[in-house]
Amino acid sequence: MKNFILFIYKSSPAALTYLAFLFLLLWAALSLIRPKGWKTANLLLFPLSVICVLFATLIGREAGGEHGTYLIPFEKWRRALEQPEYYREMFMNGLLFAPFGMTASCLLPEKRGIAARILLAVFLALTVSAAVEYLQYRMNVGYFETDDILCNVLGAFFGAAHLILARYLPDIIDRLYGVGDRTGKDER
Repeated sequence: MKNFILFIYKSSPAALTYLAFLFLLLWAALSLIRPKGWKTANLLLFPLSVICVLFATLIGREAGGEHGTYLIPFEKWRRALEQPEYYREMFMNGLLFAPFGMTASCLLPEKRGIAARILLAVFLALTVSAAVEYLQYRMNVGYFETDDILCNVLGAFFGAAHLILARYLPDIIDRLYGVGDRTGKDER
């Protein structure tokens, strides 16, 4: 698992962005057609996304390294101006929580509506992210950083945003391919 996470971290941010958008589009399409087992798949993938978060942030880290707190929001953005590697770190923090947002939003009842499902998924991500940051600090394996929490929440929002894309995907496809309106009448 650590080798896979390291491979992802070393990959090109442009390629990862492209793949993330492809997965978002795929998840939106699957959310629309809801194949058999869709809920079950998300039920299995959600804990897997949490396990990936734990492996990337807590499991296997040696205690006793540098640790501390950075509580000032957007401090990492300021530091990134001097050290561009922080941009990659922030991007990866967001990317780490995208699958969490995708799967969590699919597990919530549809009757709640798109906005409520996205907000609940983001709130869950905020809770998990804050817990991970706290544990990193308490276990002496990393820093408690508010910017990491912000990036994680943005990543979860990105993942959950597939619901918005799914809402408009049929209209986008119709416009791209000139299929006509959804009532079966052709536009001429």
